[in-house]
This record gives sequence, structure tokens and C-alpha cells, in this order.
Amino acid sequence: EIMYAGMPQSRGGSFSMTTITVGSAFESHSPSNNYHSRSFERFITSLPTVRDRIESQYKDARYPKGTALAGQKYDPQNGGVDMYSSDVLIPAFLAAYTGRDARKASLDIFPDMLSMLPNWSFTYSGLSKLPFFKKYFKSFNLTHAYKSVYSVGNFNTYNSYMEYMNGRGFIEDVTSGNPIPSSMFNIGSVSINESFSPLCGVNMTFLNNISARLEFRKTRVLTLSTTAVQVVESSSDDITAGAGYKITGVKLFGAKGGTGSAKVSN
Repeated sequence: EIMYAGMPQSRGGSFSMTTITVGSAFESHSPSNNYHSRSFERFITSLPTVRDRIESQYKDARYPKGTALAGQKYDPQNGGVDMYSSDVLIPAFLAAYTGRDARKASLDIFPDMLSMLPNWSFTYSGLSKLPFFKKYFKSFNLTHAYKSVYSVGNFNTYNSYMEYMNGRGFIEDVTSGNPIPSSMFNIGSVSINESFSPLCGVNMTFLNNISARLEFRKTRVLTLSTTAVQVVESSSDDITAGAGYKITGVKLFGAKGGTGSAKVSN
């Protein structure tokens, strides 16, 4: 890569990592209370806290060279941390929906690898070993799976960004021309995609080769738009039931000893 001297660095891309948002997954949203959300309320009330924490990081900063206030000590009166900027909205959003305290939660838009939390899935077949289940079932399995992914769909470097420390610095305010606090990246939206696939499920095969399956699945998508300054939440609950029967020894197309099966599901 060849760049002219003094040209700003430009970075862009996307980001995703697993996290855990179970703490806010089972909140009830009812028309009787105007679909009130406790997590969204925490998000709103944490914005001033997150803004003040970021503002404190600029306490001893001086405005960078090449700006209208070059060399002067940082003063919020010239343009402080915007409470509705992506730098504030995203950490507050993550803290609210992952159940963390906004006074202590990470302020990073891109959490490091140590902040990545595991998702899981498991199948339990121990019940099929009990005498009662052996009497009726060839197999009897309980299933559960959980996945939650935090994603930054697209990010790009601000052209006017000037580094201060640790990924924080200043950009030029389009209205006043003054340098104002900002991280390096311009981010339009982030999301959390959460799914229980299934929350609980049962897969069983009877002694007569009839199989049955029953699953309850729950999904939720949270999208924070930093340009519209809004959170959109969509969710769904699904119940899946299915049954099948395995027939052995069926002759298919003249072949001997073939196997056939029939299944039905809803």
C-alpha cells in the first residue's frame, strides 16, 4: 500500500462476537403497559453515565495541531461528548441488554477477545436409561441450544479523525469547525441476534419405531440505529411438532430389502 505523507489512515469492515443476553430475553411486553421494556429504560437512563465516563477521559487533553483550537486545553464548552453519538449509544446499549452496570461496563465499541462469552447447546439422553422410559422408548432425548451474537454491520474511519489516546481523539465538527471528542469510527448501526433453538425440545422414538419431536423456539433481534437514535426489537415464539414412522423391508423399484419411512410435522 502506497500513501502520501500526511494522508489519514482509513479503516473499515464489519465485526461480530458471541455474547450472553439471557438476562433481558424473557421480559414481558404487553399492550396494557404500552410495551414497556425495562432493558430499554436502563439503556435510556445509562446514557448520561456513559457520556460522563467518556468525557472524563479527555480531562487533560489538548486540542491537536492543525485545528482551530490547536494546543489549547480541552474545554467541553467548545463541543463536548455528544450523549447521542455512537460512542455513547453503543456501550450503553450493550450494558443494558447484557445486564451490566453502566458505571463499570466496558466503553469499547469493539470488545476484546476476553469479553467474548460462550454460547452453548446440549442433548441429554439419560432418561432413556430409566426403567419407565425403557418400557416405552428406544430413545428419549432432551435438547437445548442458545446463541447470541453482537454485530457491527459496517464501520468506516472518520476522514477528519485525529488521535488522542487508545482509539479516542477528535473529529472536526461540521457546524462550528471546532474539534470535538470522538472515536475513530463512524458506525450507523449495531445489532444483537439471540436465539433459543430450541429453548426446550424433546426427541423420542417408541419401541414400535414411531418417532416424535416437540420443540419450543424463541428468537429476538435488537437493532440500534445511531443515525435515527432508536432501538428496534423484534421477537418470535414458535412451537414445532413432528412425527414419523420407519418401515423396514419395503421393496422399492423392485429392489430387495429396502427401507422406507414416512414423516409428518407441523
